[in-house]
Amino acid sequence: SGAVPGQDFFVEVEVDNPKPYLGQQVLYTFKFYQGIVDFIVQPDFQLPNFTNFWTETILSQPTYNQTISGRDYLVTETRVALFPANPGPATISPAKVIIPNFPYQDIALDTEPVTIEDAPADFKGAVGQYEISARLSEIEGKVNEPLTLIVDIQGTGNIKALIEPVMPKLPNWRIFESQISDNIQAEDRAVYGVRRFERLVVPGQPGDFTIPPISFSYFDPQAGQYRTVKTDPIAITVVAGENEPLPPPPLTEPGSIRQPIAVLAGDIRHIKPVPTILNSEDAPLLS
Repeated sequence: SGAVPGQDFFVEVEVDNPKPYLGQQVLYTFKFYQGIVDFIVQPDFQLPNFTNFWTETILSQPTYNQTISGRDYLVTETRVALFPANPGPATISPAKVIIPNFPYQDIALDTEPVTIEDAPADFKGAVGQYEISARLSEIEGKVNEPLTLIVDIQGTGNIKALIEPVMPKLPNWRIFESQISDNIQAEDRAVYGVRRFERLVVPGQPGDFTIPPISFSYFDPQAGQYRTVKTDPIAITVVAGENEPLPPPPLTEPGSIRQPIAVLAGDIRHIKPVPTILNSEDAPLLS
């Protein structure tokens, strides 16, 4: 709860870096403002659990006087060093102070929750400067005949450590596990290269489809921030195979317009085993 003129007690919380990168320290400071009032029993400070953070309590807990709205307060600080343990935003639940008020009901003061904007959810540790592109081996496919989806991540950094980005899900398509290849050049003072991810995808029905953009996030040490790059969407027309009968036309009301255009969305998951082709809807997913 924030300061109110004349209020005997209130609490605040602040962080020195609300947008850290993964593993970077964030200093969490809890402040208890006490009007010049003596306590018979000391207040009970209850800090949050700090889920999704590694923590280390700072031993120094300073106290000092501060004047707010014309009133003097004794300020007690509790400091905790936080280290984001997982990518993505995390919310720190409120801290609390319980002030004994015998024989009356105890006084409870809560802070506001705090949100830490950590790395993008799809960040998997890539550091450097990168670009991403994707394409299919053919612009037209046939039902039950494989196509190759090729995703290239190129740039400067530890190319061999790059992890495949999450792919869009393809309903009614069957999918192979990715094959990975590297082309690396170490020249001057930097390592530059391309990591290629290739997977076979087998369409299960005819139609016009769009594979949505594939995103890849990395930390740019020169800019000191995270960046996210995306591929262009990929259009693909799938026709019936030589041994595939054409589907019957859908029933329509008189005067209605048929729109047999399908757009794909969601996430591809890795599917095992390989090289057996599995149905992407029935197969177990890799985490």
